[in-house]
Amino acid sequence: MNKYVGDEIPKQKLIEIINNTISFKIPLKKIEDSIYSLELFHGPTLAFKDIGAKFMAQCLDYFKSSYSSKKITVLVATSGDTGGAVAKGF
Repeated sequence: MNKYVGDEIPKQKLIEIINNTISFKIPLKKIEDSIYSLELFHGPTLAFKDIGAKFMAQCLDYFKSSYSSKKITVLVATSGDTGGAVAKGF
C-alpha cells in the first residue's frame, strides 16, 4: 500500500490505518485444490465495500487531523450497498 501512498502518510500511521480498517475477520475458504475465496462480506454492513469505505474514512481522518485548518467535504452519491458501507466507515 505504501507504493500508492508514497510520502503522504507515514509508514507507521499507514500500518495503523490498515489495522483499524481490517477490524473484522475475513475468512479464506477453500473451494477446491488451488482455488480459494476471500470472503469480504463479513464487515459491519455485510458488503465487500466495507473494507474500501473504512480505509477511505481512516485516511480522511488522518488528513483532517494533519490539515486541521482546512475544511474537508465528502460528497457521496450512490445506490445499493455502497452508501451503507461508506456511512458505517465513518
